[in-house]
Amino acid sequence: MTTPPFTDPKIRNVQTPSTPYGDNHVTSLSQPVPREAVHKRKINCNGFVRNDGLYDIEAELTDHKTYAFPSDFRGTVTPDLPVHHMILRVTINKERVIQNAEAITITGPYAICPSATKVFHNLVGLQIGSGWRRKVRAAIGGRHGCTHIT
Repeated sequence: MTTPPFTDPKIRNVQTPSTPYGDNHVTSLSQPVPREAVHKRKINCNGFVRNDGLYDIEAELTDHKTYAFPSDFRGTVTPDLPVHHMILRVTINKERVIQNAEAITITGPYAICPSATKVFHNLVGLQIGSGWRRKVRAAIGGRHGCTHIT
């Protein structure tokens, strides 16, 4: 049994362009010169509305190399093992003021890497808006922080 296509008499059947910028909008980069992939970074961010009216923003970062390399701390890091793997959650209110912040470093290149998450509580009370990057660097950056999780 086949389902007929959805039709709604209130919505006109109009031809839409392939992008919001029109059919002639460029949608791919130029052809690259021959090259070899050496690094892959993946950042995934998700937003949630909580039952208590607050919002959670969660992010996960992973870095992989395409080749094995020696690490004084971890031994040989192979392409299937992330160089960095970090997860964070920031809880904000409707005014974009941070109510809670937590982060974990699952893997990093150095033994000290997980200690950078201990300063994440310094984000509580900051408001997301103008000057945000500067405020974050002041709160969790520098010698007690981590470039990747900041």
